[in-house]
Amino acid sequence: MDATVIDTVEFPLNERREAWVETMALAQVTQRVKFLETAAFGARIELMPLGIGQLSALSYASVIAQRTPRLVRQSDPEMYHVAVVTAGEIGIEQYRQRSLLKRGDMGFFDSSRSFDTFAGDTPGKTLLFQFPKSCRCV
Repeated sequence: MDATVIDTVEFPLNERREAWVETMALAQVTQRVKFLETAAFGARIELMPLGIGQLSALSYASVIAQRTPRLVRQSDPEMYHVAVVTAGEIGIEQYRQRSLLKRGDMGFFDSSRSFDTFAGDTPGKTLLFQFPKSCRCV
């Protein structure tokens, strides 16, 4: 299985943020992104098909991503996401519940519901497995 790698360092500085937003929309779901870092934004995603799903290794910092109810209505791939934090901290809020995931923690979220994610100043790394809700994986 070949992986697809997208690293924002391959883009000119003024195109990195837009490239990341487009990448996340194609790799996962459409999100509204706010970049907190004032310097050059850097992020990387490695995508690999895995059975009926997809495994992604992500690294990024200083970003807030929101999947609003409007974005859900516009496009919903009806996927479940399982995130395992391998470095840093990632905050997730969905279903009016907040979690701060640290290295070794696991979180679950649903593409059909709005959510907010947050990565602070410390670069975060996450493994993300996403699979269709229609999966009968038992």
